[in-house]
Amino acid sequence: GLECLIDELQLATLSSIFVKFCIKTPCQNYKNQMTVAIPFFANPPALLVETLPTLDDICSILAALTSRTYASIRDPLINHRLLKLLFAKLGIRVPSVSAKILKVLNNVVCGTDEHRQILMNCNPWQYLGMFVLDMGGNSSELIHEFCIFIDTILAKTPNQLPKAIESNIIHHFGNVLRTQSRVPGHHDIIRTIVQCISLGSPEEI
Repeated sequence: GLECLIDELQLATLSSIFVKFCIKTPCQNYKNQMTVAIPFFANPPALLVETLPTLDDICSILAALTSRTYASIRDPLINHRLLKLLFAKLGIRVPSVSAKILKVLNNVVCGTDEHRQILMNCNPWQYLGMFVLDMGGNSSELIHEFCIFIDTILAKTPNQLPKAIESNIIHHFGNVLRTQSRVPGHHDIIRTIVQCISLGSPEEI
């Protein structure tokens, strides 16, 4: 089946087909066809591909399959191995890919309590704390997706605020705003800081 398609050329072809016919020009008939992709794209080795256009396509597919549109069939996608690999892939620093990865992760946070627990078991703050170190050099779209993800985590699981603080994300946000006169997405950064302040205790603030 699809799980056996590990050749990179086959993977690129398969990914581009799903992106073209099931995401860019979706219709109701394609929803059933997308279920075919679930077992394959839930398999972490699909994310080991090194070719950036293919990785970009795969992340687009994952962002679609983890959305509310596919809520009834997306559970197999949301597994610990896949999410850990997605967090690790944030380190490649390719804005288009990273933005799509953050959309996938945000979809997971917006899912069920079980989905959120799987994500939290991946220790996301260690990855997010590293990712924000050079936040000022990223695109406004990427900063927006990053801040939306942080906002959603804290809105859905306010008890994560201490870990967000420990990761130094808020500190790094402040440094970005202080040291860079023109920061892409600075409104998103400010909104996230304000949300953290609103959730924090006097000691945390």
